[in-house]
Amino acid sequence: MTSIYNLPKKEEAPEVQEVTRRKVERAMKRQRKRALSDDPFFGVLGMKLQIVVCRKYGGRPVKTCATNGKAIFVNPEHFMDIPEEERYTVYLH
Repeated sequence: MTSIYNLPKKEEAPEVQEVTRRKVERAMKRQRKRALSDDPFFGVLGMKLQIVVCRKYGGRPVKTCATNGKAIFVNPEHFMDIPEEERYTVYLH
């Protein structure tokens, strides 16, 4: 059984292509940078979270984004389909 506090290894999410994973990570990092300047409290909190690009975590589907307090789990298709301004709102929540 996978605990929500055990972070997945990259090989546990092979369904996400490397190119897609990198694009999503870059998009999330842009939101982190913006949060550091616009909302420093949340920006600092977000810097401590690992970005994990996946469609499922712990047997549950990731609809857009989810967190367990140690990582942000991002569904690549849904996250990249929303406009840039909404991505920032998703990141903050």
